Amino acid sequence: MTGKTSSCCDPRTRGITVGYRDHSFTSIFNVDTSGGARPVAKRTRRRASSVGFGIARTAMARSIAGQSAPELEVSYWIDAAGNERQPVTLKELGARHRLLFFYQHWCSGCHSHGFPTLQALVKEPRTKCVAYAAIQTVFEGSSVNTPGTLPLDQERYGLKIPFGHEDRSSLGLYPTTMENYRTGGTPWFVAIDPAGIVRQDGFAIDVHRFIRAIAENSPTVQ
Repeated sequence: MTGKTSSCCDPRTRGITVGYRDHSFTSIFNVDTSGGARPVAKRTRRRASSVGFGIARTAMARSIAGQSAPELEVSYWIDAAGNERQPVTLKELGARHRLLFFYQHWCSGCHSHGFPTLQALVKEPRTKCVAYAAIQTVFEGSSVNTPGTLPLDQERYGLKIPFGHEDRSSLGLYPTTMENYRTGGTPWFVAIDPAGIVRQDGFAIDVHRFIRAIAENSPTVQ
């Protein structure tokens, strides 16, 4: 295996650390995302400092690319200034390009490449018309990944965008958002076009393709 490995949180695994193959991060916009995330399992002792372990094995399919984006059902949100606000919806974000970022506060992969990618895109002049939202989808470590951590991560990365928080649903192991969007864990990006179709989703995002889609204002960029 080549390249560095940083920790990712994958709910399909129990009691293991999941590695994410990190391809050359010399520039945030020169990331090789063609292979997507490649989890690499390594046995480790379950402890509070280990942020890579999951909670259960599941056959849940990943990705809804090419399908309509489900409406958000997250009840707790803070606004761009860190104040509690009414729930954010896709409709409120508008009929434009939208980028959702799912994460967990203690997920090391979220901090090593997830948040830096989101931060770079938010600051990128070519994406000023994009609507962003970050959602903490908690499928593990609920005593650490709390609503109170939202403003900490928001301030740490200087992200003046709404942040949401969702714990596991009362009917299942995972938050409703994870189930609706069929995510593989955290970090997880979802790029939605103006027509409401998911064009990209996964542990990483092809930023060149995303920016090209914005420039061409087209929901079908190859």
